[in-house]
Amino acid sequence: MFKEDLLSDRDIFLNDNEFAEMITVDGVELKAVRSEYNSKKSSNKAENFAGLFGDFTNIYFKTDDYLATRKRLPNHGEFSIINGKRYVVETCADEGGICKLVLSAYRQAVLR
Repeated sequence: MFKEDLLSDRDIFLNDNEFAEMITVDGVELKAVRSEYNSKKSSNKAENFAGLFGDFTNIYFKTDDYLATRKRLPNHGEFSIINGKRYVVETCADEGGICKLVLSAYRQAVLR
C-alpha cells in the first residue's frame, strides 16, 4: 500500500505545472526536477579547488521513463549529456522509482 502511494506521488513531484520541466538526459526527453549550483555558491570544501571551478546539477526523474529508452542508469565516472552540456556522473541511484542523478562539470579559470 505505501509503495503504491509512493509511486503515485511521483506524478505530483514531477508535474510540469508545478516543479518539473522538460529536460533531455542522454538523448531521452524527460519530465524532471533540476537544481543547479556552482562552486562559488557551494559550502562544500571538497568542491572548491584553486583555479578550478565547477557547476553541479542534481536531476530527479522517473527511473522507468529513462530505462524505457536506455538499458541502464549511468554509472559514476561516465559522461552524461544534459540539454547539450556534458557532465560527469558523480552518483546515480533509483530511490523509490525516482532516479537521483548527481552531476559535475569542472573548468579552469573564472566562472562563466
